[in-house]
Amino acid sequence: MTNELKWHQKSSYTIALLIIFFPLGAILWWKNKGWSLKTLLGIIVIITIVGVCNKGNNTACKCIEEFDTMNYNSALYIKCLDWAIAEGESDAYDYFKKECDK
Repeated sequence: MTNELKWHQKSSYTIALLIIFFPLGAILWWKNKGWSLKTLLGIIVIITIVGVCNKGNNTACKCIEEFDTMNYNSALYIKCLDWAIAEGESDAYDYFKKECDK
């Protein structure tokens, strides 16, 4: 019997799954005995910082960018207008500007 690791026990696959499919990567990451507690806590801090930094409403910001292009026939432009109307807003640009600035 060999001591070769299975694919899901290898760090490279765990890291890849953390990036590609986070839920499965996180499970493998916690089950993997090859990671020290310092490493696990360090990665948790990094993921938390990235999550907090990306907290803004990216869709609202994309709507602002789309309104700035004045491409009235684009699917995103129409989707943004529909979204603002559904929210009961009369001025879609101001609504998304406020949402983007949060």
